[in-house]
Amino acid sequence: MIVWIDTETTGLDPHTGSLLEIAVVVTDDNFNELGAYSTNVLGADLANLDEFIVGMHTKSGLLDELNEGNGQTLEDVKSDLLVWLEQFGDLSRAPLGGSSVHFDRAWLQVHLPEVIGLLSHRHVDASSFSIVAKSACPKVYAKRRKGQAETAHRALDDIRFSISEAKFYANRLGRRGWFRR
Repeated sequence: MIVWIDTETTGLDPHTGSLLEIAVVVTDDNFNELGAYSTNVLGADLANLDEFIVGMHTKSGLLDELNEGNGQTLEDVKSDLLVWLEQFGDLSRAPLGGSSVHFDRAWLQVHLPEVIGLLSHRHVDASSFSIVAKSACPKVYAKRRKGQAETAHRALDDIRFSISEAKFYANRLGRRGWFRR
């Protein structure tokens, strides 16, 4: 199993910022979705957001949802998410998946350490597949699924895009680990 997590946040620093949205998708080892969890996180100071963050989360519709009160407190998210993850059994060998997943892990370690504590220390980083393919097999890289358009910067859409990207590259790995053309 792989536990894919994406977060939307108030900025880059998990020690001074807040979570705005979290999505979790659990897949089997073949990237088939077994379940999905997604919610907005209420309680952030939205009045003092950086202009770039405001633009990004306004375009995605996330700020409107948060301003309307759609979501849960961080404590409720923690409780619900831990209960939801229990259905998948022991996740201690399950890596954390995502795109640039170190970013999300850092936020989870600060805001939801109990969730990170359930998972393996290992990562599946979908963005790494693209980096390797770009230099090792440009023909495969050129065939990748591009961009997410208007759904970018929404946690569930972003994580499903990461899963599809990882699956695309994994399906093109040959027996010896070389990308098939």
